[in-house]
Amino acid sequence: YLHSEVAQWPTFTAYDRALGNAEGTMVARTAEISLDSLARNGIPQARKLLQLASCYAPASIPTRILAMTGLEQALDGLRSVGLIPPSPAAIALHPVLTDNNRAHLEGPEIWHTAVRKLVGALGELRFDLPDHWPQYRWLGQHLLAMLDAVTEHVDKDHLALLMDAAVDTAGAFSRSGAVRAAGAVYRAAMAHSAA
Repeated sequence: YLHSEVAQWPTFTAYDRALGNAEGTMVARTAEISLDSLARNGIPQARKLLQLASCYAPASIPTRILAMTGLEQALDGLRSVGLIPPSPAAIALHPVLTDNNRAHLEGPEIWHTAVRKLVGALGELRFDLPDHWPQYRWLGQHLLAMLDAVTEHVDKDHLALLMDAAVDTAGAFSRSGAVRAAGAVYRAAMAHSAA
Protein backbone atom coordinates (compact mmCIF):
# COMPACT_ATOMS: atom_id res chain seq x y z
CA TYR A 1 0.00 0.00 0.00
CA LEU A 2 2.68 2.52 0.98
CA HIS A 3 4.32 2.12 -2.43
CA SER A 4 1.09 2.51 -4.40
CA GLU A 5 0.03 5.71 -6.12
CA VAL A 6 -3.04 5.99 -3.89
CA ALA A 7 -1.24 5.85 -0.55
CA GLN A 8 -2.63 8.45 1.80
CA TRP A 9 0.19 8.25 4.35
CA PRO A 10 3.86 8.69 3.48
CA THR A 11 5.32 6.60 6.31
CA PHE A 12 4.61 3.32 8.03
CA THR A 13 4.19 5.16 11.36
CA ALA A 14 1.41 7.34 9.95
CA TYR A 15 -0.22 4.30 8.35
CA ASP A 16 0.01 2.37 11.63
CA ARG A 17 -1.71 5.23 13.46
CA ALA A 18 -4.51 5.16 10.86
CA LEU A 19 -4.91 1.41 11.32
CA GLY A 20 -5.21 1.90 15.04
CA ASN A 21 -8.22 4.14 14.46
CA ALA A 22 -10.03 1.74 12.14
CA GLU A 23 -12.35 -1.02 13.34
CA GLY A 24 -12.02 -4.75 12.64
CA THR A 25 -9.20 -7.15 11.94
CA MET A 26 -5.91 -5.98 10.50
CA VAL A 27 -6.80 -7.37 7.07
CA ALA A 28 -10.23 -5.69 7.12
CA ARG A 29 -8.82 -2.38 8.36
CA THR A 30 -6.10 -2.40 5.72
CA ALA A 31 -8.70 -3.17 3.05
CA GLU A 32 -10.95 -0.33 4.19
CA ILE A 33 -8.10 2.19 4.15
CA SER A 34 -7.05 0.99 0.71
CA LEU A 35 -10.61 1.09 -0.67
CA ASP A 36 -11.15 4.58 0.73
CA SER A 37 -7.92 5.70 -0.94
CA LEU A 38 -8.94 4.16 -4.26
CA ALA A 39 -12.32 5.91 -4.08
CA ARG A 40 -10.63 9.26 -3.36
CA ASN A 41 -8.44 8.65 -6.41
CA GLY A 42 -11.33 8.05 -8.80
CA ILE A 43 -11.82 4.29 -8.47
CA PRO A 44 -14.94 3.93 -6.29
CA GLN A 45 -16.03 0.81 -8.20
CA ALA A 46 -13.18 -1.14 -6.53
CA ARG A 47 -15.32 -1.49 -3.39
CA LYS A 48 -18.31 -2.81 -5.37
CA LEU A 49 -16.04 -5.23 -7.24
CA LEU A 50 -14.62 -6.54 -3.96
CA GLN A 51 -18.13 -6.93 -2.55
CA LEU A 52 -19.25 -8.84 -5.64
CA ALA A 53 -16.15 -11.07 -5.60
CA SER A 54 -16.72 -11.86 -1.93
CA CYS A 55 -19.97 -13.63 -2.83
CA TYR A 56 -17.97 -16.39 -4.49
CA ALA A 57 -15.35 -18.84 -3.22
CA PRO A 58 -12.20 -16.83 -2.42
CA ALA A 59 -9.89 -18.71 -4.81
CA SER A 60 -9.70 -18.36 -8.58
CA ILE A 61 -12.70 -16.11 -9.31
CA PRO A 62 -12.94 -15.69 -13.09
CA THR A 63 -12.93 -12.00 -14.01
CA ARG A 64 -15.56 -12.68 -16.68
CA ILE A 65 -18.19 -13.24 -13.96
CA LEU A 66 -17.22 -9.94 -12.38
CA ALA A 67 -17.97 -7.85 -15.48
CA MET A 68 -18.95 -4.28 -14.59
CA THR A 69 -18.33 -0.72 -15.74
CA GLY A 70 -14.73 0.18 -14.94
CA LEU A 71 -13.68 -3.43 -14.26
CA GLU A 72 -10.11 -3.10 -15.53
CA GLN A 73 -9.55 0.13 -13.60
CA ALA A 74 -10.95 -1.48 -10.44
CA LEU A 75 -8.79 -4.60 -10.89
CA ASP A 76 -5.68 -2.46 -11.49
CA GLY A 77 -6.48 -0.41 -8.39
CA LEU A 78 -7.01 -3.47 -6.19
CA ARG A 79 -3.75 -4.96 -7.48
CA SER A 80 -1.87 -1.70 -6.88
CA VAL A 81 -2.77 -1.72 -3.17
CA GLY A 82 -2.16 -5.45 -2.79
CA LEU A 83 -5.75 -6.55 -2.15
CA ILE A 84 -5.63 -9.02 -5.06
CA PRO A 85 -2.67 -10.73 -6.70
CA PRO A 86 -1.82 -10.06 -10.34
CA SER A 87 -3.60 -12.41 -12.74
CA PRO A 88 -5.27 -11.70 -16.08
CA ALA A 89 -8.13 -14.22 -15.99
CA ALA A 90 -8.98 -14.68 -12.30
CA ILE A 91 -8.63 -13.07 -8.90
CA ALA A 92 -8.22 -14.49 -5.42
CA LEU A 93 -9.25 -12.92 -2.14
CA HIS A 94 -7.92 -13.45 1.36
CA PRO A 95 -10.59 -15.50 3.22
CA VAL A 96 -10.77 -12.85 5.99
CA LEU A 97 -11.42 -10.22 3.34
CA THR A 98 -14.18 -12.40 1.87
CA ASP A 99 -15.81 -12.94 5.26
CA ASN A 100 -15.54 -9.26 6.19
CA ASN A 101 -17.11 -8.11 2.92
CA ARG A 102 -19.91 -10.66 3.18
CA ALA A 103 -20.67 -9.50 6.72
CA HIS A 104 -21.09 -5.91 5.54
CA LEU A 105 -23.24 -6.49 2.47
CA GLU A 106 -26.49 -4.62 2.96
CA GLY A 107 -29.58 -5.93 1.22
CA PRO A 108 -29.84 -8.63 -1.42
CA GLU A 109 -28.75 -6.61 -4.49
CA ILE A 110 -25.08 -7.67 -4.58
CA TRP A 111 -26.03 -11.29 -3.86
CA HIS A 112 -28.66 -11.23 -6.63
CA THR A 113 -26.11 -9.78 -9.05
CA ALA A 114 -23.58 -12.46 -8.08
CA VAL A 115 -26.17 -15.21 -8.63
CA ARG A 116 -27.17 -13.85 -12.05
CA LYS A 117 -23.55 -13.52 -13.17
CA LEU A 118 -22.61 -17.04 -12.08
CA VAL A 119 -25.76 -18.60 -13.48
CA GLY A 120 -25.21 -16.69 -16.72
CA ALA A 121 -21.66 -18.02 -17.05
CA LEU A 122 -22.82 -21.57 -16.32
CA GLY A 123 -25.70 -21.12 -18.77
CA GLU A 124 -23.21 -20.55 -21.58
CA LEU A 125 -21.91 -24.09 -21.04
CA ARG A 126 -23.34 -27.43 -22.11
CA PHE A 127 -22.96 -30.30 -19.68
CA ASP A 128 -22.87 -32.83 -22.53
CA LEU A 129 -19.77 -31.26 -24.15
CA PRO A 130 -16.46 -32.53 -22.73
CA ASP A 131 -14.71 -29.30 -23.77
CA HIS A 132 -16.94 -27.44 -21.30
CA TRP A 133 -16.22 -29.68 -18.31
CA PRO A 134 -13.10 -27.80 -17.15
CA GLN A 135 -15.17 -24.59 -17.02
CA TYR A 136 -17.82 -26.41 -14.97
CA ARG A 137 -15.10 -27.50 -12.54
CA TRP A 138 -13.76 -23.94 -12.30
CA LEU A 139 -17.19 -22.39 -11.76
CA GLY A 140 -18.46 -25.29 -9.63
CA GLN A 141 -16.45 -24.18 -6.59
CA HIS A 142 -18.23 -20.81 -6.75
CA LEU A 143 -21.61 -22.48 -7.12
CA LEU A 144 -20.95 -24.53 -3.97
CA ALA A 145 -19.78 -21.44 -2.07
CA MET A 146 -22.91 -19.57 -3.08
CA LEU A 147 -25.19 -22.45 -2.17
CA ASP A 148 -23.62 -22.44 1.29
CA ALA A 149 -23.85 -18.68 1.74
CA VAL A 150 -26.89 -17.28 -0.03
CA THR A 151 -29.91 -18.98 1.49
CA GLU A 152 -30.70 -16.12 3.88
CA HIS A 153 -29.59 -13.42 1.41
CA VAL A 154 -31.56 -14.09 -1.78
CA ASP A 155 -35.19 -14.43 -2.76
CA LYS A 156 -36.75 -17.68 -3.97
CA ASP A 157 -36.35 -16.75 -7.64
CA HIS A 158 -32.58 -16.37 -7.31
CA LEU A 159 -32.36 -19.52 -5.21
CA ALA A 160 -34.26 -21.36 -7.96
CA LEU A 161 -31.73 -20.09 -10.52
CA LEU A 162 -28.94 -21.58 -8.39
CA MET A 163 -30.81 -24.88 -8.06
CA ASP A 164 -31.19 -25.16 -11.83
CA ALA A 165 -27.50 -24.35 -12.29
CA ALA A 166 -26.65 -26.98 -9.66
CA VAL A 167 -28.53 -29.68 -11.59
CA ASP A 168 -26.65 -28.86 -14.81
CA THR A 169 -23.31 -28.61 -13.02
CA ALA A 170 -23.81 -31.93 -11.25
CA GLY A 171 -24.76 -33.44 -14.61
CA ALA A 172 -21.52 -32.18 -16.13
CA PHE A 173 -19.55 -33.56 -13.19
CA SER A 174 -21.26 -36.95 -13.54
CA ARG A 175 -20.61 -37.13 -17.28
CA SER A 176 -16.97 -36.18 -16.76
CA GLY A 177 -16.49 -38.98 -14.21
CA ALA A 178 -16.30 -36.65 -11.20
CA VAL A 179 -19.01 -38.54 -9.34
CA ARG A 180 -18.00 -37.31 -5.87
CA ALA A 181 -18.12 -33.69 -7.04
CA ALA A 182 -21.55 -34.32 -8.57
CA GLY A 183 -22.73 -35.76 -5.27
CA ALA A 184 -21.40 -32.74 -3.37
CA VAL A 185 -23.33 -30.38 -5.65
CA TYR A 186 -26.52 -32.43 -5.37
CA ARG A 187 -26.23 -32.58 -1.57
CA ALA A 188 -25.59 -28.83 -1.30
CA ALA A 189 -28.55 -28.08 -3.56
CA MET A 190 -30.85 -30.41 -1.60
CA ALA A 191 -29.73 -28.96 1.74
CA HIS A 192 -30.64 -25.46 0.62
CA SER A 193 -33.64 -26.15 -1.59
CA ALA A 194 -36.02 -26.11 1.35
CA ALA A 195 -35.05 -22.52 2.21
